[in-house]
Amino acid sequence: MQVVVTYGQDEVNQFIDLADAIEEEFPELQVEGVEIEKDQQGFSIKTEDGKIVAERKSAGPFPEASTIIESLKKAGFQ
Repeated sequence: MQVVVTYGQDEVNQFIDLADAIEEEFPELQVEGVEIEKDQQGFSIKTEDGKIVAERKSAGPFPEASTIIESLKKAGFQ
């Protein structure tokens, strides 16, 4: 299984930390990152079938890993 994380160019380190936390909590998941253009704002995590698990549509802080892990659990990942 795979989830895709989109993130801003200045959020690479946060993405790496998040990907590590997700893969530690859910060893069966692969985390793929997609860096978006600098002029675009936002963040999202989608499943392979395109279901949005978490999303930030405008500028703001990068989500905490614990928040994303809870969202993944609510979406049915174990």
